[in-house]
Order: sequence, then structure tokens, then C-alpha cells
Amino acid sequence: MNNLLKKTTTIALAGLIGSTLLTPPAHALSTGAIIRVIRSEHSDTRSHVTDENQKVRQQVKDSIELQTDLLIEALKGQARENSNYQQMQVEGAQRIEDAAQINNTNRLKDEFRAKAESGEFDPNPFACMLVDIFGGEGSSGPAPGNSGSTVSDNVSNWVNGNNPVVQASGVQLSKHVADKKTEFSGFKGRPNATTDWGILLEEPTVDFDDPQTAEVAELIIRNGLDSTPKPAMKPEELLTPSGLDRVAKVEELSSRLNSASESIEMALNMRTAVMEGEPVETFREYAEGSAYNRPVGDKLSELQQVDIMTVWHYAPKGERLKAMTTPGEMNQIAWLQEIHRVMSINARINYMQLELANRDAIVNSMILATLNDDD
Repeated sequence: MNNLLKKTTTIALAGLIGSTLLTPPAHALSTGAIIRVIRSEHSDTRSHVTDENQKVRQQVKDSIELQTDLLIEALKGQARENSNYQQMQVEGAQRIEDAAQINNTNRLKDEFRAKAESGEFDPNPFACMLVDIFGGEGSSGPAPGNSGSTVSDNVSNWVNGNNPVVQASGVQLSKHVADKKTEFSGFKGRPNATTDWGILLEEPTVDFDDPQTAEVAELIIRNGLDSTPKPAMKPEELLTPSGLDRVAKVEELSSRLNSASESIEMALNMRTAVMEGEPVETFREYAEGSAYNRPVGDKLSELQQVDIMTVWHYAPKGERLKAMTTPGEMNQIAWLQEIHRVMSINARINYMQLELANRDAIVNSMILATLNDDD
């Protein structure tokens, strides 16, 4: 830029000096003309310098923009290259991880297959005979057909004075009691069968579908609660003061007798035959594989099912005893199944005890009320 300015100034001065020297003195220009010429030359010089500056500035600007664009493109290319490289690294690491997981999965499959083939996961062979004894075929509620509930209902009808024999009362009622005692003397080897609770309690299963057994059970309970109850009150008796007084006492006595009857009913339902057919044969195998010493009939109650299962776990024999007493004979899965079954049986027994305890609590409260009754 300085060289250009110097060159331009030199040319202008040379021209000015040349024109002065070449002009004859007689025709020399005036001082004002010289100034105008100098100003004109200076103006032309400034315009030329300005134009050159604009050109140079534009060239610099264009060069900067070009270099900037080239730099941006270079950075973008580098970024794309880095991104592709990182993606390749990620994909490579993912392939390595996937391969490691596949190898680990295959290794675990091979290990568990080998364990399964060796029999480590085989269930206890005795567990295959286990059936659900706490389903619909075993409960403390009433069973289909005659059950403890049927007997209990008949007893309630008797003690509440609704039975026709009780309605007859007097000698006829007493004779009925004596006749039944004679009729069932020697039943199941019991000389006094109508008062012998052993008939109901010594055997875990009682077949109440047998008419004689059901009647003897009813007689035993009737004789224990009230063998000669008073007849039920008639509607006309409620219209008299003595009748009203009696109905209050009858309700009191009926409530106490029914509380006792409820406990007896559950005890009988536990002994009611609720299982027959093929499931019984499974329990028969349990009994034969243990030290169970009670007869197993064609029908089983819930109480006898629990009884057999308890002895089957408590006193096994034969192959089962050997399997349970030989170290390593039963694997962990088999022992867990064994423990689970024992806990299930205990849970059921505890619930049955809870049911009986609830009924016993009511009976005890009725006994206490009777002992403190002044009437």
C-alpha cells in the first residue's frame, strides 16, 4: 500500500515539475492554476487509493471467508471421522459383550443339563404319591350325605323338645331310652354302646352313612346332653305368665346346649368319611410305608388323612426310611419338598386346633354362666 502511494505521488510531482520546467516563462501558469492542478491530482490520487483499498479489503475478506469455510469443512470431516471411529469402537465392544453372554449362557446350559442328567434335580420319588388332603375332600365342615352335622341336627331337635318321642314325654320317653340301650347293647363289642364315647373317638374315621352307627352316635350325644328333655312349648303356653317365664329358661338352656353341640359337631365332622376310591389307595400306600397301626378302610376322614400323613413323616420304614437316613440319598430339592409338606400338615393341624379352641371358649363361658346362675 505504501509503495503504491509513493509511486502515485512521485508520478504526480514529476508531472507537475515537468509541466513547470517545459512551460516557457512567458506563458507560465498563475499560482491559482497550479493549486487547482495539485488539488485535482490529489483528488485523483485519493480516489485511486480508496479504490485500491476497497479491492484489497474485499480480497482479504474473501480470503478469510474461504479459509473459514475450508476450516469448517475440515473440522466437520474430522468430527465425522471421530464419530465413525467411536461407533466402530462401541459396536466392537457390543459384539465382544454379546459373545461373552452367549458363551456364559451356553456354559450354564451345559452345567444344568449335566446336573439334570445326573439326577440332581429329580424330585423325591415318595413325593409323587402326595395328594392334596386339604382340598374339597377333606375339611371340618359337613360332608355330602350323612355327617357329623346330620347327627348334631338330630340331637338339637331332641334336646329342644321337638322330637315326637320327647313330645310324648312321660313313661313313653323313659321306655324309649331303655329300649335303645337294650337294642344296641354289644354294638361293636361295647356293652353300653349308647353311652360309650369310645365308639366315636377311638377310630379316626366314622361312617355316618351307616344307619346304626349314625343312630348310636346320636344316642351317645343325647344321653350326654339331656336324655329326657322337656317337650317344646306350644303356642298357647306362651299366653300364660308361667309359660312366658318358662320360655326364658328354655332359651337359656337351649343356648348352652347348642354351644356344646357345636363343639361335638366339629369333632364328628373331622371323623366323617369324606374320601373314597383311588385317593384312598394312595393313603393306603402311605400307611404301608410307615409304622401306621390303624386299619385303613374304603373311606377316610380328614382326621385319618392327617393321622396317616403324620405317621408317614414321623415313622417311615423300608425304602423311605433308608432314603431319609442315608447321607446324600436325598438332594436339596427333595428335602425342601419334605419340609414343605410337614409345614403344610402342621399349618392345617394348627387351624383345626384354632377352630376347636373357639368352640371350647364358648362352651367354657356357658359352663361359667351355669355355675353362677342363681335360678
